[in-house]
Amino acid sequence: MRGGRKHFIDTIKLIAYRAETALVQLALVQLARETLRRPDDARSFVRALFATSVNLRPDPARNELRVEIHGQANPIHDATLEAIYTELNATEIYYPGTTLRLVYRPIRSSIFPPAQDV
Repeated sequence: MRGGRKHFIDTIKLIAYRAETALVQLALVQLARETLRRPDDARSFVRALFATSVNLRPDPARNELRVEIHGQANPIHDATLEAIYTELNATEIYYPGTTLRLVYRPIRSSIFPPAQDV
């Protein structure tokens, strides 16, 4: 049983690494136009993105699950994130076990009401 459990954990790690690498490749396409050109910079960006706060907002009327990701501190990272959103939204991924399509969008201070603190 121990060997099977280790194999299962290793498989999960491999899948997560491949997903991270796919996002790094998307980030590199955008970052190549900007100042961050090394793959390590893109991988660091993606790892930081995984630790970023998000809001999950289901909208059953539209069959959507909106994934709202908070803006980044760097405009280059915001532009990179926008490119990743565009690619992910084009794939029309559905949340497992539901009919809700994942829709990625940024949260920026410009969408908050004027009198609200951010």
